[in-house]
Amino acid sequence: VTSGDVSDFDIVMVNVVDGEKRLPTLFLVDRDRPGIEVTDDPPFTHSFPHGHPTLRYDCEVSADAVLGGEAMIGRGDELQNEWFIEERIHIAARCVGAMRRLLAESVEWATGREQFGGRIYDFQGVSFPLADSAADCAAARLLTHDVARAQDAGADPKLVHGRAAMAKLFASEAA
Repeated sequence: VTSGDVSDFDIVMVNVVDGEKRLPTLFLVDRDRPGIEVTDDPPFTHSFPHGHPTLRYDCEVSADAVLGGEAMIGRGDELQNEWFIEERIHIAARCVGAMRRLLAESVEWATGREQFGGRIYDFQGVSFPLADSAADCAAARLLTHDVARAQDAGADPKLVHGRAAMAKLFASEAA
């Protein structure tokens, strides 16, 4: 859970059981409630000031804790996907920024480093991967902008969600 070590409330996805149906539903759960414990807090490498602990919930909440009210029972995936679009655009944009910085630093280093009487930048084994990285960086940046524009324009959330996931994946892998 992102920032789960400092949150006052958690948004938790739970399947509400209705006969044979399992209805994914989001609940707002007060962290002071008995029955919530941190089971692990792995030391992830990231720039966030807080952790990403694993939490165990052994508690019950009432129907008034359903995020969006009782009409949203069974619509947890829909609500969560709306938030994931923005989160994935945010992550993709951060990764593009990291890619641009890493690329600039790599080019600066490769143009300043000399070996065998010349810049290592002039060797194909160095310049070709840098060129591939520059192309990946430009593509990730354009895809991220495209997804953000589509989201702002109110495009079909399913389309935007998939493209946002693709932008995040592409940008994070390229960085």
